[in-house]
Amino acid sequence: MTVGEPGCDSDTAAVAAAMVRHVLPAAPSLRLEITSDDCGIWLHLTYPAPTAETAPNPPAHELALIDSAARTWGHFGDSRWHTLWAVLPLPADTAKAGIS
Repeated sequence: MTVGEPGCDSDTAAVAAAMVRHVLPAAPSLRLEITSDDCGIWLHLTYPAPTAETAPNPPAHELALIDSAARTWGHFGDSRWHTLWAVLPLPADTAKAGIS
């Protein structure tokens, strides 16, 4: 899967899919939230913290796809929940930057 024009719906779908693939099959459940504000399109994928038995060995190429499309991204969590997040540029940001 490749990433198309920054800020497009296809990028949002591609990054969301990469985030889900990154945590599956170790996560028994997850919640994907997509919102937007002046900073961009936010994706938050929250899932139960892995145990020693379910610790994932995710493929690195999923993070490379997220990194190539996102303005910024990261991960945080505690012993109960983890969240993988990314901020994609808005389509208007793409137009202002002259990216096509």
